[in-house]
Amino acid sequence: MSGYASQGECFSSYRWSQDDQDQRGEFLAAKAFIDQVCEMRLVDSFVQERVQQAWQDAPWLYGPAESGGSRVCHNLDGALLDQFAEAIDGRTVDELVVHAPFYDHRCEALAELIRRMSPAMLQVLLQERLTSVDPERLTAVLDAAPGRSDVRSVRAPDAGTSLHAKFLIARSEGIAVCLQGSPNISSPALLGTYPDGNIELANLLTGERTAFDHLVNSLVVSPGSINITQLGLSLTNDGDDEGHETPPRHAATELSWATPRLSGVFDREVVVPPQLIIDGSVVASVAWELSEPSAGRTGFAVQLDEEAASALNGVAAVRFIFETGEETLPTFPYHVNALNALASGQARTDLLKRAGDFELEDAELEELLLQLDAALVVDRGSIWRMLKRKAPEASDDDTSIPTAYDELDWNAIQSHPKLAQYRNWAQRPASDPTDLGILLTSIAERFEADARRGRTGDPGEDEPGPLPDELDDLAKEIEAEDEEAAEQNEAVQEQRRSSLRSRAKRQFHSFVKRFVNGLTDGEFIRHLGPSVIVPSYVIFNHLCWKLIQINLADPLRIIDAQTALWQFFWGDAAEPGYFAALSSAEQEAALDILDRHHSEAILLCSLFQAD
Repeated sequence: MSGYASQGECFSSYRWSQDDQDQRGEFLAAKAFIDQVCEMRLVDSFVQERVQQAWQDAPWLYGPAESGGSRVCHNLDGALLDQFAEAIDGRTVDELVVHAPFYDHRCEALAELIRRMSPAMLQVLLQERLTSVDPERLTAVLDAAPGRSDVRSVRAPDAGTSLHAKFLIARSEGIAVCLQGSPNISSPALLGTYPDGNIELANLLTGERTAFDHLVNSLVVSPGSINITQLGLSLTNDGDDEGHETPPRHAATELSWATPRLSGVFDREVVVPPQLIIDGSVVASVAWELSEPSAGRTGFAVQLDEEAASALNGVAAVRFIFETGEETLPTFPYHVNALNALASGQARTDLLKRAGDFELEDAELEELLLQLDAALVVDRGSIWRMLKRKAPEASDDDTSIPTAYDELDWNAIQSHPKLAQYRNWAQRPASDPTDLGILLTSIAERFEADARRGRTGDPGEDEPGPLPDELDDLAKEIEAEDEEAAEQNEAVQEQRRSSLRSRAKRQFHSFVKRFVNGLTDGEFIRHLGPSVIVPSYVIFNHLCWKLIQINLADPLRIIDAQTALWQFFWGDAAEPGYFAALSSAEQEAALDILDRHHSEAILLCSLFQAD
C-alpha cells in the first residue's frame, strides 16, 4: 500500500480502442517486457500460465508494432540512464529536475546523472524527514556539480502523504524529456541491468519544454532554496542499496494455498520438515509431506488445521525456518480457488458491494449490470456462456431446449466456480467472499440501515445525495470561462447523463426479462435446484424494488415482473408455488436465507410501492 497504491504515486496513462490505435505500441512494449520476465523464469509457472491465458483473451495484442517505437521502457537489456541520455540526443540540458523517495547511500546515481547531463541548473526536490538520502553525501555531490544547484522542499497538497513518485525532467531549448516510473535515484535502478541491478519499468516521454511542469506544479514547493541540513533527512535501507550486504535468504517458490493444503517448492534440499510461520505466528500442529530432493530443490505440502487455515484465508505472509536456523523470505501464497474464480469471469466485484442501495453514478450503472451478469446464473444463456457456447434458439413448441440441456456435462457445470459459489457462499470467510456473497451481504446490510432509520423507500435528509460527477466538475473548472460557456457545458453534460441513463434503463429491462425467462424455464429450474433459485429470488426481489425507487425502469414493466416472481415462488389460489414443492429441510434453509435478507419486508414494501 505504500507503493503502487500510494496517494503520492504518479502514472502515465495509455489507451487503446479499435477506433484509436495510436498507443498500441505501449501495450505491445508492456507485453514484451512481461513475456521476457516469464522467459527468464523470474516468476513462478503458476503466474506464467495465467499470463498466457490473459494474452489469449486479448488478440489485439498480437502483430507487429507501428513505427515510432514506444514510450514504455525497461532495464532488462539496457540501463535506464543510458536510455534517458539517448532520448536527450546530445542536446544541451538547461535544467534538470529530479525527485525520488530513495537515493543510494553514496548518491552515485545522482553523481553519474549530473556527469552525463551536465545541466546548467539542477533542481533537487526533497520531502522533509521522508526522503531517504545521506545529507552529507548529497551535499558533496551537489557541491561538485558543474552548474548551479537548487534544493527545494516539497510536499503533497494532502498533508501526511508520502511522495512515492519518481521522475527526472531534462529541459533543453524547445524540448523536455521525462523519465517517470518505478526507478529511484539509485545505482541498481538507474545504472544497472538485471541481474546486477533491479528490474525497473518506466515511461520515457518527450514533449515541449513546459510539457511536464505539472509534475512539479501539483506539489507544494518551498518558495526558495533550502539548506539540506534543515530537512531532517537520513538514509534508510529500501532494499535498493547495493552498499549494505544482507545474508542470502532461501525461498519457497510456487507457494499455493487451496484449503486446507499449502504446497510449494524449496530452493534447497530438505529432509527434515522446517518450522512453519504464518503471519508471524508459529504453527504447531501440521502434517508435512516432503518429496525426494532433486537438483537442489524439494517439493512439499502441508495440511493445516482450522486456525492456521483461517489465517491463510485472509492476507498472511508465510515463512519457513530450517533446522540450521536459516529461513525463507516472507512469501504470500497464491490463493488457487480465488484465482480460478477470477479466471472464470468473476473478477469485477467492486460495484456489487454497492448494489444494495444503488447509490451509483450514471456512468457506473452499465458496469454494475456487467458485474451482475458475470456473477449470477440468470437463465439458460448464463449456463451456455459458462461453457463458452452459444445457447440454442427455442423452437415454437420449445421441445429443443430440454434436449439441449440433457446434452450438457452437468458434472462440469456443477463444479464451475460461478455455479459452485451458490453452494458455499455462506461458508466462505469474510476475508474471501464469493461474488454472490458480496451481493447478498450488500442487500442485507443496506436494508438493515434503512430499517434503523425507519424508512423503506425515499432517501431521508441524513442520506448523502448523488455522488458528484468528477468529469462535470473538471469541465466546469477548465472550460467554463464565462456564463455562456458554463450553460453550454451543462447542457452537454445533461445530455450525456440522459443518454447514459436511457441506455442503462434499456439494459436493466432486458436483464429483468432474462430473469423472468429463467424462472419460467422448467428445465433450468429442475437442473439448478434451490441452491440457485432461492438466492436468485432474494436478489431479483430486491433488484426490482430498487429499480422503481431510483426511476431506472418502467414501473409497470417491473410490477409485471415482480408479480411473475411472487407467483412462481409462492403460488396463487389455483396452484402452489416453488417453495411448496421443496422438502421440509429445503424449506427451512430457504426461510433462513429469506429472513437474513429481509425478503418478506421487501415484498411488502414493493406491494405498497406498486400501489
